[in-house]
Amino acid sequence: MLMGAMMALLMTFVITLGKIGWQTDFRRAWTKAYALAYVIAVPVIHFRRHWPAS
Repeated sequence: MLMGAMMALLMTFVITLGKIGWQTDFRRAWTKAYALAYVIAVPVIHFRRHWPAS
């Protein structure tokens, strides 16, 4: 879970900053992006270990 949290944190920060810059609502936009990315990233990372190798 920590790996997913760190990945989502860093990626959403960089992408949100690049897209909207340092605006007054940056924190709100980043929080929404982080919450969505965390919900997606953590299960994908967790269940990827259980998928068969291709």
